Amino acid sequence: MATNTPYPFWVFCPGIQQDDIIEMICKMNPFVDQIILFIVPSAIAHLHLKASEGKRSLPLEKLRYIVIGEPFPESIRTSLQNRAGIPEDIPFMFSMYASADTGGLGTESLASVALRKLLYRNQELANSLGIESPIPHFFHFIASDTFVELVDSHFCVTRWQGIPLVRYILYDRVALYSWRKLRKAILTSDKLDSQDEALVKIIAKSSPWLPDILAVTGRSDSCLILLGTNLTEYMLDAAVKCEELNDILTGLYRARILYEEDQQYLEFDLELRQGVTSDEAVSDRVYYSLVKKIGQVQPEFIDDWKRVFSAWDNVPTKRILRLNFLSWPDLSQNTEKTIKQRGIVNL
Repeated sequence: MATNTPYPFWVFCPGIQQDDIIEMICKMNPFVDQIILFIVPSAIAHLHLKASEGKRSLPLEKLRYIVIGEPFPESIRTSLQNRAGIPEDIPFMFSMYASADTGGLGTESLASVALRKLLYRNQELANSLGIESPIPHFFHFIASDTFVELVDSHFCVTRWQGIPLVRYILYDRVALYSWRKLRKAILTSDKLDSQDEALVKIIAKSSPWLPDILAVTGRSDSCLILLGTNLTEYMLDAAVKCEELNDILTGLYRARILYEEDQQYLEFDLELRQGVTSDEAVSDRVYYSLVKKIGQVQPEFIDDWKRVFSAWDNVPTKRILRLNFLSWPDLSQNTEKTIKQRGIVNL
């Protein structure tokens, strides 16, 4: 990249040592116009909290993000972008899709990010397109030498390389879309309203000939079964990392099935934001928010809750969701040791 750009830039490779990252950002701030962080999304909140704890002021308006390794709900990008005061039509945070064995497969663009934001805000539009919540990432397929397909709902990759891959299964939930047709469906939809104008304008300005779309929701092989209802990791991600809990939780969690007297419960370890303490009001707010959000992405759960689980809501020890609150950085500090953070714990 350095040989092909008309401007100078520096590359710093600290691994996942967040103290070093914060120090370099602060030292380079006076000398650069922009700082791009290549980072897993679950480590971003910890980075900002750690800087705040150390009374180090990060230049939010200069920070940009390339995120890899994990899906994330759109509320995280929206919150970061609002805090930084960056307009919708300015590149801010792009995700990339790849695996160790296949290499790079897809990347977001300004237009595909606008599409995801639009569908996140306008659920009626998403429903009209048959796109369920949680809204997937829309990656432009960039591996022109690779054949991809869905076989029995599995995402399969065939690629000629040093070690050839033939129908190699990636256990992700993926849908395939024509960008040209998807773009046209958005621009001609009767479900748009005035609040959508800025995002629709970005999509309208984009080329209809951008690469087609891999719509990736998250891992499909990581799942908990609660009284016969499948709860996948991407469903739990959408619930724990939702916008309405952003002021209470960091978004990192561990979830497991708990058995007690032959009764199943869904148990969460949830990390509180710096300065937040757990009390009855916080516990109730988190509980009912999680019930609602899980129910939105998995209707079977909300049906069971209405018919059975809600009868025990007034008895905290019998609630279907068991919440263990942890102080920051009990879970966040793991982002400095391991790259990918998994929410489901298989005992």
